[in-house]
Amino acid sequence: MLTNMAQDQNWSAKHYAENASFVPQLTTEIVGLLDVETDDRILDLGCGDGVLTRKISHKCKSIIGIDSSANMIAAAKQLGVDARVISGQELVSTPDLQQEDFDKVFSNAALHWILRNEPDTTIQGVYRALKNGGKLVAELGGFGNCADVCTALRSVLLRRGISMAAIEEANPWIFPSEHVMSEMLTRNGFQVQSITRTYRSTELPGNIKRWFEIFAGAFLKLVSEGEKNAVLDELEQILRGSCQREDGKWFVGYVRLRVVAIKNV
Repeated sequence: MLTNMAQDQNWSAKHYAENASFVPQLTTEIVGLLDVETDDRILDLGCGDGVLTRKISHKCKSIIGIDSSANMIAAAKQLGVDARVISGQELVSTPDLQQEDFDKVFSNAALHWILRNEPDTTIQGVYRALKNGGKLVAELGGFGNCADVCTALRSVLLRRGISMAAIEEANPWIFPSEHVMSEMLTRNGFQVQSITRTYRSTELPGNIKRWFEIFAGAFLKLVSEGEKNAVLDELEQILRGSCQREDGKWFVGYVRLRVVAIKNV
């Protein structure tokens, strides 16, 4: 789920499990596209806490998870997952994972963090990990993802005198369109088999403020610790009318980009 995120983004497996359990749960479609077979060797790029990796492991020959967060990898190992602290960019320089012997590379809710910086380096690492004819199967945030909360966040920070340049410098995400994602893959030797972008209103397990604390930590570091609670309170107030249902449940407008790409023979 998470790998090679912005330098200032810190992850807690405990807080992630408590407040972002929907990430590994809402995976029916992307796991269906993965189409796991019993003899598959799979690399999970951005495996996070390993919850989904473990589920997939019961269906395939072997699976290795990699993630840049040591905290997440520790949680994955506790589940019995073969997991390693390796970022997306580091994959290309990890010899034992560059032997062209994986049938599939899988990535769920991670590439919009990973591809923010040096996207070609990561994609080249994926390419070299796969057998000829092997598949990359991924779901990530696509163009328009979380537009409601992202717009509110930028507005609140701008109002506090933080420049748009500073905000964008802190931004840990890239939410590509179908065209941009396809171009990234094809210029690195992949043939895009399918790519779709779908809106998904997603219920949060708790308050919207926890969403910002879990996922938008890099932005919140632009304000002082003393201002942080005021920023979160203002975000909650702004978003209540559009993101909180009448029963009190909070929702965020996720846009998911699902892609299947083949390593050209």
